[in-house]
Order: sequence, then structure tokens, then C-alpha cells
Amino acid sequence: MHYTNAPPPFDGDAKDQRSWTRWAAEWLYEARKVCKLGAPVCMFIDWRQLPAATDALQWAGWIWRGTAVWDKGNSRPQKGRFRQQAEYIVWGSNGDMPINRPVPCLPGVFKYGNPQNRIHLTEKPLQLMQDIVKITEPGGHILDPFAGSGTTVLAAVLEGYSATGVEVTDAYAKLARDRIDAAVGSMA
Repeated sequence: MHYTNAPPPFDGDAKDQRSWTRWAAEWLYEARKVCKLGAPVCMFIDWRQLPAATDALQWAGWIWRGTAVWDKGNSRPQKGRFRQQAEYIVWGSNGDMPINRPVPCLPGVFKYGNPQNRIHLTEKPLQLMQDIVKITEPGGHILDPFAGSGTTVLAAVLEGYSATGVEVTDAYAKLARDRIDAAVGSMA
């Protein structure tokens, strides 16, 4: 069955836990090589891959610093079960991360509902990503190796950072580019 309003599929969404862990460790390792010492990493994950995400982060050479929570507030209820209304932000750093960096203390729980008109299945709320990018030092450069709908890149630009987004799915690369161009163009 094909839904005309459904977002396009994206590569790698159906990996089992072991292949996902290896794949994540590989891209996290490559990302760490291009990041400066002390640079933070933030990775969104749901409960199913949370243990694998923390392993992959550490295998790739990052220092695991902890997790934060994105409380979506809304989720599909399933009678007799807990709501799956949270995603986790596994975060760490590329080596030492001095506590005197000129960044604010960020909350451990962020409460934002899912975007209403998502163009990507895993799209995050723009305000959430504007909050998250503040873990980066002012004037820093943000890398999003899975740009999807472009939310992280757009949030970075709106908060005064430079950013690079990488997206292998052509349909999403175009959607992200168009979204960012429209938002930046309206600011001019």
C-alpha cells in the first residue's frame, strides 16, 4: 500500500541492533575525526537502540557524557503499556570538555510536541534543535551527518552558528535545501 502523503523512505531505517551498532560506530568515528577537541556530539535515539547508541559512541572514541530526554508529550497510546513519548539524546565529547566553556547549562528534559507538518519521519521541532545547538560554543560549526528535513542546520543558522548538513537521500536533500533557503531568504 502506498500513501501519497507519506514522507519518502530513508536509507538505513530498518537495521537490526548489531548492524546498526556497527554502522553507527563507523559514522561516529568518521565524524569525530573532523571535529575539534572538546567538540560535543548529540545523537537522538529511541528506547530500542539506546544501549547500542551509547556503545557505538564510545567505540568511536567519543567520551560518553550522559543522556537528556526529549518529552514529545504526544504519542500513540497502547492500552496496558507505557506511552513511548520520549526520545533520548545521547551526548558526549571529543576528548576533554572543560566546564568553563562559554555555553549555558542546558536542561536535562526538553518538552516539545512533534512538528505537525513533518516532511521527514524523524523530524525534530525547530525550537528543540535551537535549544540543543547551544551546547556548541558561540561561533562554532555544527555538523549534521543526517540532515533529513534540515532542522538542525536551520536551527544552527538561526542561532548564529555555521553548519554543514549531509543527506544521502536526494528527495530529502532537496526538501532540506528548499526549507533552509526559504527561511534564510525571509530573514534577509
